[in-house]
Amino acid sequence: VEIKREVVMKHEENLLLINYELVNQSSKKANVILKPWMRFTPKGEMPNVHQEFLLSENGDEIKSNGYTLYCKTDGKLVLDKKDFRENLYFEDDAKDGKVSIGSMVSTYSHHHELKPKETKKVSIIYSMAPIKDSPESIRDKELTRFSDSVKKTGMKSDLGKRLAIACDQFVVDRESTGAKTIIAGYPFFGDWGRDTMIAALGCTIATGRQDDTKS
Repeated sequence: VEIKREVVMKHEENLLLINYELVNQSSKKANVILKPWMRFTPKGEMPNVHQEFLLSENGDEIKSNGYTLYCKTDGKLVLDKKDFRENLYFEDDAKDGKVSIGSMVSTYSHHHELKPKETKKVSIIYSMAPIKDSPESIRDKELTRFSDSVKKTGMKSDLGKRLAIACDQFVVDRESTGAKTIIAGYPFFGDWGRDTMIAALGCTIATGRQDDTKS
């Protein structure tokens, strides 16, 4: 069974789309189980074994620790026995000198059955607000936005185009000022004046984003 995964983050929204293409190349039926692992804690904190996760009947809302996450997907929803995993090692956190041992929780999964030689496309959307758009619409709008933003930069080389798209991920809205800022890095860094001034040359000036530069 071949699994292809595509991740789309919707612009200016707390929404994540994950597209899967599942290809059963065998002559037997195949079952693919997608099992999300969750935290629902402020950054830098970990869930504990007693934290409750409440899933709505149709699986479109998950509540825990004061947070509500909306979900939209296909496939058969299966409630699992609460699975709490601790002492998990996160390599990228270790590289940054952060706490690299953590925990996660899983309480449900999505099951997909593939017939022999069948190819199936599956989507999962998670959002901090009710989900209105379809997976196709979210994906198409992001691709169009990428294309339009690259055209504005005037970049000709493949590297230049890729850098222009990469830069776009770091230009964000700052709630306290109502203006644009440049975040220092994901997932834990905020924005700092020094880093923003250094990065503005490449992220907004070189990419032709004059309004963002002024902001």
